Amino acid sequence: NNKVKFDVSQYYLLLKKLFADNNKSKPNSFELIANQVKTFYLSISGVCNNKNDIYNHIAIWMQGKFNGGSLEAYKIIVSFFIQDCEVFSDVTK
Repeated sequence: NNKVKFDVSQYYLLLKKLFADNNKSKPNSFELIANQVKTFYLSISGVCNNKNDIYNHIAIWMQGKFNGGSLEAYKIIVSFFIQDCEVFSDVTK
């Protein structure tokens, strides 16, 4: 997905730093978030195998989980997890 590649190239390092900074003040916070994202991915991938639909569902889920904000921002965060965590191993192949 070109959008994912663009978002990773533009925002990956910034998000990595923000997550690392947050993890310093709240230990294990990154792992908790990554595990929640992975769990949601696993649940949605069992009923949907379209990569773009999964990507969008996860972004919408995150938007609801964190009480709003820009859907575009959540798509950028999903792109980060695709690149960084191999959370979406099936999506990236």
